[in-house]
Amino acid sequence: MSQIEVTNNQPAKAFEPEPHRWVERYANQLYSYAFNRLDHEEQARDLVQETFLAALERLSQFQGNSSERTWLTAILKYKIIDIYRKQNPVSEHKGSTKSRRWNSLNKRAVTGKSNIVPGQ
Repeated sequence: MSQIEVTNNQPAKAFEPEPHRWVERYANQLYSYAFNRLDHEEQARDLVQETFLAALERLSQFQGNSSERTWLTAILKYKIIDIYRKQNPVSEHKGSTKSRRWNSLNKRAVTGKSNIVPGQ
């Protein structure tokens, strides 16, 4: 049975996010994630910057239930999905060509894999 050792009768310190280290630690991974889904260098760089800004604005909402990397990647993922939504509005009719196209684009935003290229 494993136990957490507590010294000086002090409880274990809660995880504290370190925004001053985000660029150094996560910028390359976030850029790769964005570029693989957008295939556009400048847009990928811009979204990474927007992700860091959005995270700073919502820092008080970070509960530590995930790693900083996971949290930042989730923010970036939703920013990418927003781009696809703006470029390709969804038809209200399920099963329509636009609806199938949106599903494919949404898959690309999340996984980086799709048979449809943005802007087509």
